[in-house]
Amino acid sequence: MPTEEFTDCEVIWAEKNYKPIWPTLIVEMQDVEQSAQHPRSWNEPTVSRGKIIAIGDGVIEDKQYKSPVEIWDVVIFTQYSGDKISAKLRIIGFRHVLAKEC
Repeated sequence: MPTEEFTDCEVIWAEKNYKPIWPTLIVEMQDVEQSAQHPRSWNEPTVSRGKIIAIGDGVIEDKQYKSPVEIWDVVIFTQYSGDKISAKLRIIGFRHVLAKEC
């Protein structure tokens, strides 16, 4: 269960409010999984895991878009995608999300 409630998709960080712009979301990092080495000696990409804590509002040029994920969903995304805004928070785009835990 979340310990803090975020209203209107805003994240409070360093005494500032942040609201992502569509098509981005803010993820709280959980852990990083290293992929096993491929038998032909090349490494598969590593992935990161995190919990979504804010989602952009989904409006582009007066058109409303539905988000494929929801706040508090746990997702797996490419490790080096997006930008870090703190040690635990990262802003990523929807195109970098690979899967959602069910």
